[in-house]
Amino acid sequence: MGVTLKLSDLKGLSQDEQEKLISNFLVEGPLYAKENERRIALEVEAYEEKYAMTTERLHEKLVSGDIEETAEIAKWLFKAQSLKGRNV
Repeated sequence: MGVTLKLSDLKGLSQDEQEKLISNFLVEGPLYAKENERRIALEVEAYEEKYAMTTERLHEKLVSGDIEETAEIAKWLFKAQSLKGRNV
């Protein structure tokens, strides 16, 4: 359930309606982003449980050649990378 706002959404609206729409976007957007971050963090945790290793250990095993990257591992890495530097 993403929150999007296009300029075309504002066409034909009164100034008050535009301000209300923009205000809702500014409030809901960050809330959705935080919810999405939490969901991704839970997905990363599920991968870590499934493979019985941390994401950091996965990186080590990939670099050493102990395991090969699969489509599922690529998804795991992509999700983990998207969380780097964020507090979830």
